[in-house]
Amino acid sequence: EKETHVVGLFGELAVAKFFLEHYSTNLESFWQKDGNSSKYDFTLPTFNIEVKSSVGSPFQANIKHDQIFNNDDVILATCCIENNSSGSTILELIDELKIKFKAFKELRTSVLLEERLLHIPVDEQSIHFATKEIKLFQTKEINPFPVLPERVKGLKYFLDITGLPVVDPQKLVP
Repeated sequence: EKETHVVGLFGELAVAKFFLEHYSTNLESFWQKDGNSSKYDFTLPTFNIEVKSSVGSPFQANIKHDQIFNNDDVILATCCIENNSSGSTILELIDELKIKFKAFKELRTSVLLEERLLHIPVDEQSIHFATKEIKLFQTKEINPFPVLPERVKGLKYFLDITGLPVVDPQKLVP
């Protein structure tokens, strides 16, 4: 998939913007706590948020099973985006977060953003996306494989989230 890097970063930042816009909650200091090797996109004191982004629908989250279905308290945030000429480029979204919301200005997150942008080809940086929908799920409630055979390791699959029970974002706001 050509747009993987830009789609992933756009989704993470769209989720951050969602919490800023609707709940005045800045998740910046919880974003990519261990840099690019972070297990989760956002690591909060009592739970983690892993963002999965997809272009188009029906939404299918690309899942690394052990990453989100484990003993940690994990919220799966799905971000459905579309190619939309009236949407924002990744650079415009970053500017909006920094200027309108006064977010993503910490040195650590600014450096991380720049590092991530280096992995996004210039032509992808000019693609306009619009966020169609963000949904949150408690992974303990949606695990399609509650018991995995002992020999199964590194399971990866696409999970169709249609009709799964969602979490009210208000309940997550610190």
